Amino acid sequence: MDFPCICDSFDIVLKPGNILDLGFLAQYGFARSLIHNICSGKNTVIMVSGALAFMHICPKWSKRKTEKVFYIQHPLKSSHLFENFFSKEYPNYSLECINQKDSPPLDSLVLVVCYASSRLKDEVDTALENISYEGKIMLIIIHSCEPTQRPTKILDSCKDKRVKSFTTLLIWNGVFYPCLRNKEAVKVINSYLKEK
Repeated sequence: MDFPCICDSFDIVLKPGNILDLGFLAQYGFARSLIHNICSGKNTVIMVSGALAFMHICPKWSKRKTEKVFYIQHPLKSSHLFENFFSKEYPNYSLECINQKDSPPLDSLVLVVCYASSRLKDEVDTALENISYEGKIMLIIIHSCEPTQRPTKILDSCKDKRVKSFTTLLIWNGVFYPCLRNKEAVKVINSYLKEK
């Protein structure tokens, strides 16, 4: 079939009166009928209510309030263990890692995260004495589930006046252990964050 024959076949299909010939008036009538059905009676109320609800909710999604929390890690580790834990447990807060010499505003929320070692007391003392921030802080010790490690005794005897609150988090094989102590730690951290 050559080119002119193809054109002739399209001319036959699009002749007036053919089923595929939806003239301008038919198209206009269909569109007008559709708009009229959508915008009439109950549908109008539903559409307006939906639009108002969307306009009310949408800014709340886009302007979701996240309060900044600063944290200092000691010793400095490359793992994102604490960041992942924090973002999962406290989605309304954004975590920002700072150096010991940084000094955010005095009313800031500041967490000092210490990873337990064999010299835990020395680690905690070193971490606290090198921190420039003068406001209140929360001390968090992350340690493994070993019966010989008792960081709560060290925390109880902590004499640094800036330490307003403290807790411990247990890890096992590089993840936070699903235990009662960690559930309590989540509550203690939450209380510190809300007491600002």
